[in-house]
Amino acid sequence: MQVLNAYVNAVREVNTKYGPKIVLDCVAGHRECQIWRPAKDTHLLAIKSGSQVTVTCDSKGKYNLVDNVDSQPVANPGEIVKADTIAVTETTAPRSKADSSIPPETKKAIASYVQDLADLYGFCHQTAGTINGLTDNDRRQVATTLFIATKDKFSL
Repeated sequence: MQVLNAYVNAVREVNTKYGPKIVLDCVAGHRECQIWRPAKDTHLLAIKSGSQVTVTCDSKGKYNLVDNVDSQPVANPGEIVKADTIAVTETTAPRSKADSSIPPETKKAIASYVQDLADLYGFCHQTAGTINGLTDNDRRQVATTLFIATKDKFSL
């Protein structure tokens, strides 16, 4: 499981066949994610667009919000934080045995590579923010385009 800082693009209410839900649209690293919660979740209602939240991503790619009462403007989207300093709001599956078979050097290399990509996406998002007249969604799309083009050009 990864614990990431994510940049909030939008918080919206959605009516589903199971009743009203609140959806948190955010970017964690270079990936877009949505976190669905019950409409009565007051914590999610307090989060504003442009805030930073902590999320977890399990081995299946499912994102969960971490209790993070201090939502503040994002400084470094995609920054990996220590898992022992936060409380996860939903239970997660135990780690698979495959995780323990990865050598520590490989794990460090993977973590470094992921952090470099997260830093690159953060820079692309910051650069896209300098373009006037973009909505949050447009800014995210421009940042993603810049990120992919940069990765392709420099074979990252």
